[in-house]
Amino acid sequence: MSAHARLSASGADRWMRCPASVSLSAGVVDKSSIYAQYGTVLHDIASFCLLEGHEPTSILSHEEDIAPVREYLRVARLETKAHDLSWIEMRLEALTRIDPDLGGTADYVRFGTASRELLVIEFKTGSGVNVEAMDNRQMRICALGALVQKDLSRVTRTVRVAVVQPRLADPALRYKDWTFEVMDLLAFGRELQVAAVATRSKAPLVVPGEAQCRWCPAGEAGLCAVRVKFKPRRVAASKVTEDDVVVVEPNKPHP
Repeated sequence: MSAHARLSASGADRWMRCPASVSLSAGVVDKSSIYAQYGTVLHDIASFCLLEGHEPTSILSHEEDIAPVREYLRVARLETKAHDLSWIEMRLEALTRIDPDLGGTADYVRFGTASRELLVIEFKTGSGVNVEAMDNRQMRICALGALVQKDLSRVTRTVRVAVVQPRLADPALRYKDWTFEVMDLLAFGRELQVAAVATRSKAPLVVPGEAQCRWCPAGEAGLCAVRVKFKPRRVAASKVTEDDVVVVEPNKPHP
């Protein structure tokens, strides 16, 4: 379900910021890059190892592939404690109760029966762009889906979302987490509903920006009238100014 959801958790940075990106991207073939395919393979191997208790060395032969999977397994296994509830690759069907177009999958979910903490871990295999845990829309959607799906809203006190990104050059950025109150997650649920409805309006807004334009299928296909022109040495998460926004003719190649 999540792979075909109109509003996927993984694409939330795009469609929650730019409602028009959804309709503009409809029908565009997703040209999955070799990096995305590589990440999918490592995710599948990591999930198998967690479920079956194996090590990545039993499947992979190159250290550059083994190392990120090993680090993710180390973090997930440290978080798996006796008497806690845990789920691997949780398909979040319950997101459709929030909005029928929503979908997503959580890499690892744990609920601490003593701490009353809901934890969601995301395994990121990219090495170029640092993914933060704080205010991460994808992870908040996954946490909300898990909360609803397992009926944990009455017993959860805090929510923690964590990003494991072992292939980043800076070791300090390879693990990041963010803890917040469960009421803040429920408030985000209302924001999520508003954003989802906005994508179905008759004239959804086109809102260009750093996060939403970078991976937008409509922009890649030349179907959007405005986009962010990325500068080769732009610092990640730097503020987009008017000089960065360019107008392009739809259905024409980008300059």
